[in-house]
Amino acid sequence: MKRPYDHDPMAEASSNARVTPAVAECRINALGNDVLLRAISFLEARQLVQTCVLSRRWRNLWRSVPRINATHHEFDGMAESDEERSVLFKKFTNAFLKLGDPVTLDAFRLNYFMPGYQESVDPHAESEDANLWIQHALQSNARSVEVEIWNGDLLLNAAVGCAIYDIEISSETVKVLSIDDSSYFTTDKRISISISSLSYLVFSASARMPLLKNMGSLVAASVSVDLDAEDAREFAMVPKIQQSYSPDS
Repeated sequence: MKRPYDHDPMAEASSNARVTPAVAECRINALGNDVLLRAISFLEARQLVQTCVLSRRWRNLWRSVPRINATHHEFDGMAESDEERSVLFKKFTNAFLKLGDPVTLDAFRLNYFMPGYQESVDPHAESEDANLWIQHALQSNARSVEVEIWNGDLLLNAAVGCAIYDIEISSETVKVLSIDDSSYFTTDKRISISISSLSYLVFSASARMPLLKNMGSLVAASVSVDLDAEDAREFAMVPKIQQSYSPDS
């Protein structure tokens, strides 16, 4: 007898879909592929795969969507335990990204379940798949990457470096932010960081001293940058920061 996590989640995603005969020709088929891709990209990943049974035209359409929404909630009720559900979700997401076409992403959203703080759980191993998925999104030049973690902490791999295009970084929920030299900014302008919930900051990217705003919850920070004289004076006035800098002459 096969256990639930022995199933092929990609095959199940497509086989569980049902086709309802249309009384008249479906007008959606008159739309171009670009419009269809934009419309279905707001579906969750497993729902996307299920569209492949609609017709021959839809068979491979899901592979080229500009938005990916991978969530473990889609596998609720398909396994007897959180562990088995996690295995199903990982298998499905790995296959989904492997079979997808290489397209530039507008957005990547990951809703990921961690096993928690049990002694038998290796947080590095449990974070490995998620790190690979995030790296895939960054290599696909995703304009937006959103990661939501349930029941634990994701250990983000420092090797998941990326190019940062925005000059403003803001959030209302992030507690730990680390931007090291594996990441780089695509602008020479000064970066602004405004995160009211932030308690710990590490900044060692090759860039000017960031402008820190709305840091009422900050407990500690470590910043290593090259400063000009003006930045050095401002930096010296910021409390709670372990300073490491070399002022320009």
